[in-house]
Amino acid sequence: MEISMIFISTLLLVSTTGLLLNSNQTHKASMEERFDSLEKQLADEKRQRFILQIEYDQEKEKIAQLEYKQNVMNETDQELLQHYNAAPKRFQDISTQIRGALLSITTLDTKHNHDNQDLVDALKAVQTRVTNLTLNQSEIVNIQRHLHEKEKALSSMIDAIRNNQSTDRDGLSRLKVSLTSLANSQRTLQSTVNANANTQNSLQSQLSKVTNPVIFLADYRSSGWWITTPPPITINQGIKFPLVKINVGGGYDNTTGVFTCPSDGYYALHWSVTSTDDRNRCSSAIIKNGVEVIGNEVGGNLATFLMNRNDRAWIKATSSCTVVPNHSSFSGFKIL
Repeated sequence: MEISMIFISTLLLVSTTGLLLNSNQTHKASMEERFDSLEKQLADEKRQRFILQIEYDQEKEKIAQLEYKQNVMNETDQELLQHYNAAPKRFQDISTQIRGALLSITTLDTKHNHDNQDLVDALKAVQTRVTNLTLNQSEIVNIQRHLHEKEKALSSMIDAIRNNQSTDRDGLSRLKVSLTSLANSQRTLQSTVNANANTQNSLQSQLSKVTNPVIFLADYRSSGWWITTPPPITINQGIKFPLVKINVGGGYDNTTGVFTCPSDGYYALHWSVTSTDDRNRCSSAIIKNGVEVIGNEVGGNLATFLMNRNDRAWIKATSSCTVVPNHSSFSGFKIL
């Protein structure tokens, strides 16, 4: 009986131990699964944390760049503010210079218009005188024909005198008067012919001057790289005006800035040199055949010259400065 109880107890113990072992194994497997899940979750969190750290560093670098750009923009704003505060006075000075240049150009245009009208009037007068000269030549031909007829009549009278020895003194006196009148008419005719020849030469010369006008206008501006930022000019440097707007007669060379006189006559030359800096004005002078003729401290000037064919004239800087494009020019025209 006792053995049976012990056996039963042993069986119960073994059964209970088996159940406990099975439970422990199941719990251990569950714990291992939870441990693996936690390790995987931890690894995912570490990876996400690493990614977030990288994004944080990138954002931090972007913020630093934005702060640097903000500082640069603040400095630029300060410079722009200084330029903006200084701009009104500069714009006022530039406006004053522009008004002066426009006034000079308007005055020059008015003078050009008057000179052109004078040239037109002179051409009409020359044409009228040429017409009168043509009429005078017709009258001379008539006078010559009339004198030829008188010479024939005189020859007939001389032949009659020679054939008729009984011609009286009155006839001889009339003949002498006729001869004297004929001599006077010949002298008058010769004087008229000489005067008409001189008049014709003078008219031909004036007609040549009128029908061969000379006028040019060049601007200190280029289609190159310095259309808005021209290079500075040094003292004693010849100033070139590259943009040719008018060049009747072909006397101006924009590659050298030199005007070469194509024909003898009186010429009016005008130039204007405006500085970009009102504290450093451009002074200049006009040069004729290498000799300084007349200078100017600021703005422009107008000079009149007697020039022979192939005489040369150009503008020279007498101070160092930077010239304003489109507000500086060199022009001239032939007066007579």
